[in-house]
Amino acid sequence: MEFRRMIRDLLASAIAAALAVFAPSTEPAAPSPNLAATATQATAATQVQADVDSMQAYRRLPLSFEANRGQQPDGVDFSARGLGYGLALDAGGATLSLSRADKGAPAKLRISLVDGNRAARASTYQRQAGKTHYISGNDPAGWVSDVENFGKVRYASVWPGVDMVWYGNQQQLEYDFVVAPGRDPARIALAIDGARSRRIDDAGNLVLATAAGEIVQKRPISYQMIDGQRVAVQSRYRLLGDNRIGFELGRYDASQPLVIDPVLDYLKVLDGEKDDTPYAIAVDRAGFIYIAGITSSYNFPGIPPNAQDRDRLFVTKLNPAGSAQVYTALINSTWTNPVGDIAVDASGRVHLTGGAWKSEFPSTVNTGQPACQLTSTNSDVFVLRLNSAGSALEYSTLLCGSSHDEGKGLALAANGEVVVTGYTTSSNFLTINPFQAARGGGEDAFVTRLNVSGMPTASTYLGGLEDDRADSVAIALNGNLVVVGQTESPNYPTKYPLQAQPKGLSDGFMTIMNPAAKTLAASTYIGGQHNDYADVVAIDGSGAIVVAGNTWSSDFPVVNALRSTNAGGTDAFVAKFSADGRSRIFSTYFGGSTYDLLYDMALDATGNILLSGITPHPRLDPSNTFPQVGGLPLGTAYVARDAPFVSKLSADGRTVVFSTMLALDKQLVKGAQIAPDRFGGMHAAINGDAFTEDSGNVMAYGLSPALLANWHGDFNGDGKDDILWHGRLSGASVIWLGGNSATRQSVVTMADARWQIAAVGDFDGDHKSDIVWTNRVAGINQIWRSGNFATRTTLVSPSASLGDWKIAGAGDFDGNGRDDVLWHNRTSDASMVWPEGDATRSRALAKAPSKAWEIVGVGDFDGDNKADLFWRNQNPGYNVYWSAGLGSVQRTVGKMAAQNMRLAQIADFNGDGKDDLLWRDVIGTGNNEIWYSALSTSRVALTKMVIDWQAVGGGDYDGNGKADILWRHSIIGSNVIWPAGSTVGARSVTRLPGLDWVPAS
Repeated sequence: MEFRRMIRDLLASAIAAALAVFAPSTEPAAPSPNLAATATQATAATQVQADVDSMQAYRRLPLSFEANRGQQPDGVDFSARGLGYGLALDAGGATLSLSRADKGAPAKLRISLVDGNRAARASTYQRQAGKTHYISGNDPAGWVSDVENFGKVRYASVWPGVDMVWYGNQQQLEYDFVVAPGRDPARIALAIDGARSRRIDDAGNLVLATAAGEIVQKRPISYQMIDGQRVAVQSRYRLLGDNRIGFELGRYDASQPLVIDPVLDYLKVLDGEKDDTPYAIAVDRAGFIYIAGITSSYNFPGIPPNAQDRDRLFVTKLNPAGSAQVYTALINSTWTNPVGDIAVDASGRVHLTGGAWKSEFPSTVNTGQPACQLTSTNSDVFVLRLNSAGSALEYSTLLCGSSHDEGKGLALAANGEVVVTGYTTSSNFLTINPFQAARGGGEDAFVTRLNVSGMPTASTYLGGLEDDRADSVAIALNGNLVVVGQTESPNYPTKYPLQAQPKGLSDGFMTIMNPAAKTLAASTYIGGQHNDYADVVAIDGSGAIVVAGNTWSSDFPVVNALRSTNAGGTDAFVAKFSADGRSRIFSTYFGGSTYDLLYDMALDATGNILLSGITPHPRLDPSNTFPQVGGLPLGTAYVARDAPFVSKLSADGRTVVFSTMLALDKQLVKGAQIAPDRFGGMHAAINGDAFTEDSGNVMAYGLSPALLANWHGDFNGDGKDDILWHGRLSGASVIWLGGNSATRQSVVTMADARWQIAAVGDFDGDHKSDIVWTNRVAGINQIWRSGNFATRTTLVSPSASLGDWKIAGAGDFDGNGRDDVLWHNRTSDASMVWPEGDATRSRALAKAPSKAWEIVGVGDFDGDNKADLFWRNQNPGYNVYWSAGLGSVQRTVGKMAAQNMRLAQIADFNGDGKDDLLWRDVIGTGNNEIWYSALSTSRVALTKMVIDWQAVGGGDYDGNGKADILWRHSIIGSNVIWPAGSTVGARSVTRLPGLDWVPAS
């Protein structure tokens, strides 16, 4: 078990927390064997493109200031946190806690107002949506909930006629001195304590040396607003005695207000954070994201900046877009083991299990056990439930023995009861009507069931003579409990085993117990001649059992495998068993040619298997053959030693539907947790260390689907296509007429992130494009005529919920000059068309023969003025289109077998009235080619474009009748248009640095 412990210790020591949000990937599922020989059958694929670099977005997020309601020490008025620092405000100044790369106590820097008004009145501005809750101890009266967050704090009259305003973002802190007309700015002076030295550099910046590194207070920017214009005022710092600094100003108009704006820049010490480690992630029915883990950061949301070095259990709820915090709950504990598992019920209540140390961990349920003696050397299992607001514990139960006990897996029953599993070294761990009443030896697994009040109703040991650990539990459709883990015992309990004896030092196990954990229904070893660990279990819609884990064995049992051999070192494995656990449906290795470590597995609504873990990055280990399908291109910024991967396998385990490595810059990745959402998407929490120094970063990533429909984006009817930009984080949209940022048409902001642009088309025949918006959570769709909110029309949904149906594009399928809305159901594979968006005239389309074929996009490839459906089978690369959307009129398109070539755009690039296909190498070479009229025989190679550039649009932006290619740089946000697909006459388009902005037309 030592190697296993090492892996877990690596995970436990991870620093940085990142949230990756993946929108639905509809890359093709496994092709049926009888379809592989023909290219005449329908196919579809949706390219997945990277469209968000939320690390940059995160660094631009405003600071959150909290009023002190008892969660801070006396004397603190407000607190805030940024990347690598905490801030405590009072009327006399501010105290900064700066995290150190050596993980020592934080460096303290005190900025005091010399002879300032200690009774200055404070006010707050820019109320934010998120709230913070503090839960400490067993008495709810001591908990602090619903602490509001604000973007700015203003202290009035800190000196006569001088106000001080605090604000900033995650990488810099700003404070403005606002001097009223006629008042003397010479009174402004600051005393700085805690700096080892201070100096003014050649650029006029104030450089402060601290134990955390150098802090740069940029040269002050001073100005006045006169007649609506900002007028600069020369200013600079003055070093005074006694660690004081002042400001020297040039000429200004004393009859007008004056603003002096120093900026504290922490860019050089941003990597000095303490530990923030997410260990579990879940998504509720409405799409809200929950992350649970451990933090000891001084800058984590909710941690008092002056706090002592200690761990806290955190639960953060994010909106469905992952762009804003709904709440953060912090549960006090001096030490807490990694959170084992999380589940969210239909009411949004969070259930957690893990290991708790120290007696201050809150406990609200009397289990009848002897008092839990939480110590610094042993932990006990905790099981808790937060209310739906995250503001209070509904219960917190400790399961105790005299030695070390830890919760690893949790499953939530339909009636609200909870089943937890993990391991214990205690000989007196709680047992209630057990299957196994005594510890077998060493570590034993345990299984415990709790009622809706958190009271244990059943509990048993599970194990043999040596070490046994359970890591995950699921509840079968018949209510049985399915437990998986690893064992070193030669006599682990088995029943109807597929493998009756262990083969290696450590083998995985799968055990099925009745709902009360009293009897075995089936139990088997899983493994080969080396170490094997069963880490995660899930139940699919048919009741089949899916188990995933890691194997070092070359003879791991495989059947119907995607990969039948261990490609090298450690591989992940995925196996599906019958509901009774007595037969294998499939079992396969998964990974590349070096080592791969799987950390989590989940199933989406259609039974596809979502995997997350780490693998060596191919830029540093070119020999790694880890599968890359439809994911992020490996750009030059990917320099991590180990890259987190996120992959999707088809439900039968035979096809890699989607697989990508995430972009990390100088990060040593140590874990990845994954959860599906109701839309077929997935969310992952990543943790890791920066290996350039012993420090961490907070990062986030996102992928989203790009529908490849031939969206005509002429919103003003001038014969030129326009670019419709949509900001996924803010909900804002804007139209650049003719692709020109100088001629803009405003669009009403949809601040509710559940609303997304689904299609663009001319649905009323007025030669002006309309926008189709969809809210899949509420099941509502709207058409905004010519992009105008005021002329919107609400559409009827195909069902009360849009969980299965999705708008797949728009096109004029009947040739009447008005576009129609195309719907596709990923569960049933049904498709239908709403003529002009009218559901009452809906007509069904033929089904594709299998899920291997998927809709890639819409275009008129034969020039009959009717939209055709383009289908693709990604592997082996067959393509066809259905003329006018009719399955009975299929046209074969040449095969594109190269898995690195993806369909980037559909548009008429040569102006012959027939749409063409733009293919792009998204992985390595940056090659591009156009197939005119969707014919492989008419292919033409285009100029290469490095893979950081993505072809995100295909419209006739200059009105010459030929479509142009809109390129967008995935890292820096630059944009370029190639006329008719040629570099000749290429022109730059205004840069949009916020990578959450994506073109929707």
